[in-house]
This record gives sequence, C-alpha cells and structure tokens, in this order.
Amino acid sequence: MGILIAIAGVATPLGLYEAVLPAKSTQTSFHYVDDNSPFGYGTPPRTNFSFSRICTRDELGLPLPCPFSDTICVYDYLPNEQINVSCPYGIDIAIPDVILNTYSSGTNDSSTVSNYFDIQWRRYITTRDWLYNNGSTYLVNSFRNVQSLILNNATQPVEGLVVDTIRGGVGLRNHTTPQGFPYGVTWQEDLLFIEPETICVDTNLTIDFTVLSINNTALSGAVLTDRGGFINLNHTFPEPNLSNPQANPDLFGRAYQAAWLNNAYTALYYNVTNPKDEATGTKAFSYVNSELNKTFLLPSELGTSGSTTGFDSLSISASFGDYLSASFSGIASASNSTVNVNPFNIGSVNFSDISKLLGIYMKL
Repeated sequence: MGILIAIAGVATPLGLYEAVLPAKSTQTSFHYVDDNSPFGYGTPPRTNFSFSRICTRDELGLPLPCPFSDTICVYDYLPNEQINVSCPYGIDIAIPDVILNTYSSGTNDSSTVSNYFDIQWRRYITTRDWLYNNGSTYLVNSFRNVQSLILNNATQPVEGLVVDTIRGGVGLRNHTTPQGFPYGVTWQEDLLFIEPETICVDTNLTIDFTVLSINNTALSGAVLTDRGGFINLNHTFPEPNLSNPQANPDLFGRAYQAAWLNNAYTALYYNVTNPKDEATGTKAFSYVNSELNKTFLLPSELGTSGSTTGFDSLSISASFGDYLSASFSGIASASNSTVNVNPFNIGSVNFSDISKLLGIYMKL
C-alpha cells in the first residue's frame, strides 16, 4: 500500500481537458451572410433589369450602334464639319447574348472567380429616355460614398468585396460563408483581385496661402509658387514608350507627360513662356519669366472668378489645372499692378486634352 501511495503521489494525472482539433476536409455549400457594416446597408438588392450599355462616337458624344447590336443610325455629314444623326428605330442598349456568354464562359455557379458581369455598381437608379429601348426603363449608375477603409490597415470582407489595405488591393467576392460549423472553418479559394499600380510625378508647383482667422476658416493671398515646375521645365516634349504597352505600360512616362503638359499650359496661362508661332517663326520657350520660388496670383486673388475653397485640405481631382478654377480671362488687376494673364488664350479644353492624350497638344 505504501508503494502504491508513493507512485500515485508522483504519477497522478492532472485531469481531463477538452481540445478542438481540425477535422478532415469536407465538401460543403456556402450561404449568404448579412453584412451589418455601412457597405451592407448601402447595397440595394440586385434587380432583374438586363445589362445595358450606351455607345457614342469618340469625343463628339453622338449616338453610335454598339457591336452586335441591331440598331440602325444614319449619319448626314454637312458643311462646316456638322453631322446630323438619326436612328429611325431607336437605339437598343441591351447587351447581346453573344457578349454575355463570351465574357461569362469562364465561370459558373460553383466558381468563386468573378466574371466581367459580376462587377456591378453598388448603387443604381432607374431612368428612361425615348431614344433608348423604345422608352422603357433601364438602370444607370449612382455614385455614393459609403465608408472609407483606406486607413484600417487590415484585410476585411465587406458586401461584395475583400478589401486589403495592407498590400493594396480589392478582391471581388460574394458575401458568403460555410454554414453548420460552430467552431469555425478555414478554406482556400481563388479570387479576382484588382491591385492598382500607380506612379506619381511631382509638378514642383505648390499653392501657398495665409490663414487669417483663429478658427482656420478664412484664407488669403493664395499664390502658385514655382518650386522648379516652370524654371526647370524641360523644353523637349516628353514621349512615353508605348511600343509594347502590354509588357511595359510605362506608367512613369505617361505620368511625366501629363505633369509636363499641366505645367506647360499653366506657364502659358501666366505668360511665363511662349508657344511656337509658325507665322512669325518664333520658337517655343523663347523666354522664361520665372525663377525658383517666384509666386503667381491665383484667379481668386486676381479679381477673376475663382475660389480658395479646399486649398487647406487634401483633395483629389480628375481635372488638370483646376487651381485656375476654369477662369481664363485676359488682363486682370492685382496688387495695384496690371498682370498680363493668359495672352495665348489657354482654356479648359487644353487641360482636358491632357487626360485624353490624343495628340491634341499645343505646338511646341
């Protein structure tokens, strides 16, 4: 008995405990799960409306029959480059089955990989136009800000997406999970991920201003400062390498070309330099009236239409030269002196051409 007591004092078990271990892999189905985030509440149900598209002719905005469409349009070319367009039977904007099948053939109901038509606008509205689909109702997009995730530094699922703000990317996925696993489940799947690749080029132009009020609401003295964007601007028009854009999209070359054009048009606006004049034989950049840290009054300070609203916050704009506030006047009075502004009639169309990059540039 003494021997047994001695052995028991050393070898007594510490007790029985439960443990959860991974089970063998099993086939299961996925089911939709409500998303209680703002993305879930901000996503209306999908509709039974068919997919549609509206095709137009280049930058003119004229109606154009889409590929594989039965639409018939008649174009009458008139003098003075005018065009009259008539579509006697209206315009069918429904996407034909041949296109739907072609761009959906790689996926099916059991696949987690999204196809082209799984990528839809989160918000939408209905509208109608007598010219389209015989005046019947069709869907159009409706852009709305839902919630910002960019600072979360996490990988998180939201309605229709898997957002990776660590490495940068947005995956397309239905908001579904396996059901019937009280202790959780892990799985692997292939997803279509959109990973933006961007290149930024510094224009070396800055907007400087003075804050007047204590609550930081009033700004004054807004100027555009040359930090090298004018004085160090290359006088040779840059050409990106577009010989093989699939293998080398040359994002830096494209961005640099856009920044160069933005600065060149702005320099012409402020009469910092001149464009090429074939009539007089004057070469471009015959003079450069600037120096490092030289300032130029913005339209709001020149007495022309314009506003300093938004200069005190970080913002993103799709328009080049928007700091000029689309104010392209001739002579303006500023600081008790006359400033020769925009002698070469630079307008908003010049800056809008930058994003198109169709070869419609100033002559340099």
